[in-house]
Amino acid sequence: MHTQAFMYQEYEYQQRPQRIKELNPDGPSPVDDVEMARQLLQHYKLRNAIGGLLPDIPQLGRIRRVLDIGSGSGAWAIDLASMHPDMQVMGIDKNPRLVAYARQQAQASQVHNVAFQVQDINKLDEQILQPGSFDLVNMAFLSESLLEVTYPELLEKVVTFCSPGGLLRWTEAAMPTTNSFAFEDFAMDIGRALREREYSFYTDPKTKQVEKMGECLMHFAFQRFTGITHCLAPWLRAIGYHNVHLHSYALDISYGTNLHYSFVRQVSVFYKKILPLLSTYTFLEEFEADYLYEELIEDLQDKDFCGLCHLVSVVGERPVA
Repeated sequence: MHTQAFMYQEYEYQQRPQRIKELNPDGPSPVDDVEMARQLLQHYKLRNAIGGLLPDIPQLGRIRRVLDIGSGSGAWAIDLASMHPDMQVMGIDKNPRLVAYARQQAQASQVHNVAFQVQDINKLDEQILQPGSFDLVNMAFLSESLLEVTYPELLEKVVTFCSPGGLLRWTEAAMPTTNSFAFEDFAMDIGRALREREYSFYTDPKTKQVEKMGECLMHFAFQRFTGITHCLAPWLRAIGYHNVHLHSYALDISYGTNLHYSFVRQVSVFYKKILPLLSTYTFLEEFEADYLYEELIEDLQDKDFCGLCHLVSVVGERPVA
């Protein structure tokens, strides 16, 4: 049984694809309407939950040029440009359809100090993005493309786009902790599958050796995928950034809270994205995957569901010399 708030948000979510289509009535939508609805829902919910677009950078006076890597729907870049007309904001994304949609939104909103370009973050073009030309480089939720990003190489490229004294801001969410057996099993399956692909983000050389001796001997933290939030600050320091500081936000995603519906939707989409990886590890048949998905989503919507998600934003400064 759902709360009235959950049912209202479900109705709003289902209406978003239609509203997106209405923005382009003369032709097919340039994007996956359901995926775009998810991205917009995530943006507005998190913006309200953490207190704004850049709550961890209170002094914005010296920021004039901003690069948003992986801009997706363009909502963050457009909102920032709208709120700060003295800034020039550029969003980049490898998906041409998302870039086309973002450009539509900027034009419809009459925000003229924002631009969007098609760029693969693993193959950034210095002819389009001039080195040292941005006062702030923003990245968020790149872990959604976990298997498509080589983080150390990415950071080595990103550092060149910050101006001396410029800021790099990176935001990621840790895998939530919950009282749902289905969700915790899901998190453990992701952890095991990622370790098979050497994407576990753990450096303990004994891990694989212990794993062969039986999962019962492994520490819980090595079974369960927790995300990459624990790596962000060390990675920034490793590429030479200083004044690195963290901001952490604890988000209540329990049943009946303002963020619960958004969380269920994020899990729904993430499950389908990660399923090919899980299938290679667990050898799931399609009907088994569908059953586990339904069980997971049902469990998350139980009135006794409790969960907590930690959002981490790390900000570092590029040395002047």
